[in-house]
Amino acid sequence: MSELPDTWAMTKLGELVTEVRNGISAKPSSDDGLPILRISAVRPLKLDTSDVRYLPLDFVDSPTYQLAPDDLLFTRYNGNRDLVGACARVGQISHALVYPDKLIRVRLDRTVALPRYIEKAANSHTARTYLDQKLKTSAGQIGVSGADIKGMPLALPPLPEQHRIADQLDTLLARVNACNDHLDAIPGILKRFRQAVLNACVAPDLLEATPGASFRVVRLLEVLVGPLRNGKSVRDGTGMPVLRLTSLKSSGIDLKETKAGDWSNVSDIKRFLIQDGDYLVSRGNGSKELVGRGGLVSKCSDEIAFPDTMIRVRPDPAELLPDYL
Repeated sequence: MSELPDTWAMTKLGELVTEVRNGISAKPSSDDGLPILRISAVRPLKLDTSDVRYLPLDFVDSPTYQLAPDDLLFTRYNGNRDLVGACARVGQISHALVYPDKLIRVRLDRTVALPRYIEKAANSHTARTYLDQKLKTSAGQIGVSGADIKGMPLALPPLPEQHRIADQLDTLLARVNACNDHLDAIPGILKRFRQAVLNACVAPDLLEATPGASFRVVRLLEVLVGPLRNGKSVRDGTGMPVLRLTSLKSSGIDLKETKAGDWSNVSDIKRFLIQDGDYLVSRGNGSKELVGRGGLVSKCSDEIAFPDTMIRVRPDPAELLPDYL
């Protein structure tokens, strides 16, 4: 820290505050009334003032815990350790708003500290490293105390410099947030594009674009060498390997994702073996998006079975190429 400019100083957050207070210990009990923030409203550098529950309007202690612009809120407890100590600044609010006991409110001495600057400094790597060393676990929740927050080390420049740094960071962070918004939209765009490509390639309209080609529409069962078959559920054991559901990847079936099974009570194991060209479909999954997803088996040189969470589709290569399926 000796590399700080001469006009800067190392300090602790507690030396810059006029108040550090835990929130209300009260259980919201109505669908309308005095809004109280949920703990999920606070994220690093972001406060969602619409993420609320409600207390009765006449809640007696509410004035003590009402928020004001430029208050800083720190997450006091959370099941996610990365969010404990997250700091967000209160912006302009047009109505009474209070905060719960799992949050800590910090009010700064604005003659020496700019809330916009301290908010950024409190979410910095230096502050995060300090808080990670202070985390405590109680009743399954990870937390920090007001004393821990007050002991947070901060590099403090003069007020004009705090304004300049905060302005530059606000500009840069706005660009970062815009980039994040664009990145968040990409998976949906790619999914729609992929589906459009597949639809175009196998749609009847392709007939018009391919003069002389011979197309027919069939049911899947008409172009298989045998009926669809569910796999077999077996306990862990020392016998022939069986695929795990996680073996079904977007690129096909990962033959390394297996477990050794107990086949001692199965008379005809060969019914459940896979081979190149088999198409395995997810029959059941905890994620709706993965149900019905399929993958092609290729380069299978060992005896491997498939589980009851999958359906085996075995196309007749004279009628239906596995890669096309």
